[in-house]
Amino acid sequence: MTVFNSRPGLKKALAYISLSLAAVCLFNSCSGDNKNEESGTSFAEITSSEVYTVDQTTEEELTTEEITEAAEPGEALKEIILSGDRLKSKCTQALRIPAPGDGFYSQGGTTDGVYFYQAFVKKDTASNEANNIDRILKVELATGKVVAASGNLSLNHANDITVLADGNLAVVHNNPNRQTVSVIDSETLKLIKVVTVPYQIYCMNYQPDYDKFVVGQSGGQDFVYLNGSMGLGAGRDRVTKTATPLTKGYVTQGCSSDKNFIYFVLYKENVITVYDWDGKLATIIELDLGTIEPE
Repeated sequence: MTVFNSRPGLKKALAYISLSLAAVCLFNSCSGDNKNEESGTSFAEITSSEVYTVDQTTEEELTTEEITEAAEPGEALKEIILSGDRLKSKCTQALRIPAPGDGFYSQGGTTDGVYFYQAFVKKDTASNEANNIDRILKVELATGKVVAASGNLSLNHANDITVLADGNLAVVHNNPNRQTVSVIDSETLKLIKVVTVPYQIYCMNYQPDYDKFVVGQSGGQDFVYLNGSMGLGAGRDRVTKTATPLTKGYVTQGCSSDKNFIYFVLYKENVITVYDWDGKLATIIELDLGTIEPE
C-alpha cells in the first residue's frame, strides 16, 4: 500500500483510503502499452500500499469527534491528495498471479473490491497484435485464489479494464484497434458484445457517482469523458482535458477514479498523476517500484 503522511485522527479512515487506492496501486512486472518493448514476464506482481500516520497515536487515544470526521469515505484520501503537489509512496507485494499459460504476460487489470480481474496477452507481432490471444483471470482478493479463468479471447493489447454499472467488465483493446472496447461477463468471463467508442483510447474507467467514463486519448496523456453508454458526453464533457507537461514523455498505462479524482498510472518515472474532474492537476504520486512497470 502507498505510504502517505497524514495528521492524527485518521486511523479509522485508513481502511477507506486503502480501498480507494486499491484500483490504482496494482502493479505488475510486465510491459504496459504498445510503445514499449514487451518483457514477456510470466506472472503479475501486484502490490498495494501501506497508509500510516506519522505520529504514534493509538486507537484508544482517538476521540469520537476525530473518528466521526475521518470515517467519511474518500474525504481522508482527498485531504491527503490535496496536501502537496508531489507525494511519495512505499509499495510492497500483496499478490502474485500466475500466468494462465506459456507465453502470456499481464496487461490491464481492475478490481470491484471483492475480486481482481487480470488480463494476460500472448502477443502476435506479425499481425501488429491484431491476432493476439488474450485470457482473463478472476482472483479473490481476500485469499489470492484464482476462482475463474476465461478461454481464449480476442482483446488485442487488452491495455485496461474497468467495472461497469452492471458489474460486468469493459476491456480496452488499444493497439491496433484503438476505438474498440469489449464487454466481458464478470461471472463467466465470456464476451458479451463489442463496442466502438468515439475516440481512440488507451485506457478507461467508469465512475458510478457521475455515470460516465474517463478515457485516456491515444498518442499522449490528454483525457476526455464519455457518457454512461460509452457515447459522446455533453457540454464540457466533450472538451479534451490537457495533461500536465510535468510528465511529458512518460509512458501511458491505465487509469482509475473516485468521485473526487482521476488517477493515471505512468511508466519510466513510475508515477500516478491525479486530476480533479475539471481536469486540474491535484498532485503527482511517486511510486516506489524501482524498474518494475506499473499497470
